[in-house]
Amino acid sequence: DIFSCSDEALRQAALTQITAIDETLTLDRDGWCEIIMSYLIEPQLAQHNGPVVVYDFPASQAQLAKLTQNAAGQTVAARFEVYMAGLELANGYDELCDAVELKRRFDHDNQQRQRQNKDLMPIDQSLLAAMQAGLPQCAGVALGIDRLCMALFKQKDMASVQSFSEI
Repeated sequence: DIFSCSDEALRQAALTQITAIDETLTLDRDGWCEIIMSYLIEPQLAQHNGPVVVYDFPASQAQLAKLTQNAAGQTVAARFEVYMAGLELANGYDELCDAVELKRRFDHDNQQRQRQNKDLMPIDQSLLAAMQAGLPQCAGVALGIDRLCMALFKQKDMASVQSFSEI
């Protein structure tokens, strides 16, 4: 259970089941969750006929989504991803409209990036100002039309479904 196992248990699960992972790799909990999703779960989603919706992501993977309680009473991100033929087609969530919490998340992400010697991401002050001014409750979904076409037409690369080869 991803919600109750230790970080070390996630690491061991990844190292045991994924031979391509270097044992010296050091990741945080979310990093191990992403590795497990990419190498173990997403390939299984390709075997389903039709779309598959993944939801109840760990709270630490909320990004810009609100947090909510799932049916088991666990705090989860109010977000989802839709897959078809193993491709992520859509990503959606119930928008976090709390400027203070969003700023805290931006700062936390930048602290992690700094520890990993990555460039810091600029904080979107316009978004924070909109929230402080009273951005109404909203939700959104980003749908990759090119990926949807790939799945529907059983194509292996995006170039085969693009309308324009070069712009």
